[in-house]
Amino acid sequence: IFFGASVAAVLVILGTVIVIQVTVSVIGMTERSNEAVTQARAQEIGRLVQGYIREMAVLSQEKMFVTGNTAEASAFLKNSSSFMNPAFDFMMFSHPSGENHTSLGTTTNIAERDYFKAIISGGKDSFVSMPLISKSTGKKVFIVSHAVKNGKNETAGLVGASVKLDTLSKIVSDIKI
Repeated sequence: IFFGASVAAVLVILGTVIVIQVTVSVIGMTERSNEAVTQARAQEIGRLVQGYIREMAVLSQEKMFVTGNTAEASAFLKNSSSFMNPAFDFMMFSHPSGENHTSLGTTTNIAERDYFKAIISGGKDSFVSMPLISKSTGKKVFIVSHAVKNGKNETAGLVGASVKLDTLSKIVSDIKI
């Protein structure tokens, strides 16, 4: 009986040690796996936003924006639905005064917005805003913006795109790793 009890005690101790070691190993593997997934998703979002910035950089070179021709810029933006990225809620052009014209046909003033200040007075070539409430739609969005440079390489305004936060959430949830 003593021998049987001793063997049982040793087996219980061994079983406990094995369970602890397996638990520690599984937790470590799970943490490493979660970290890898998180990093991959962050990189994917980074590439996505960089693509949006490149789209705005190309748009910023259109003549009507460079010359500041509001009528042509507004007409161009209103007709942009045929080529606008589906992730965008709308696109916009803003003068250095803050007067902002959108592809929705709305005009607002965005002079107090962080992305406007970063480009117009801060000298940034591009900027991605923190989440905000759109003045044009009332939706939760972030703005991807790029400076418009005139012939003297001076900042003559900005172009931007409003990306709905729920669009970004959908894109993130669709990422398969």
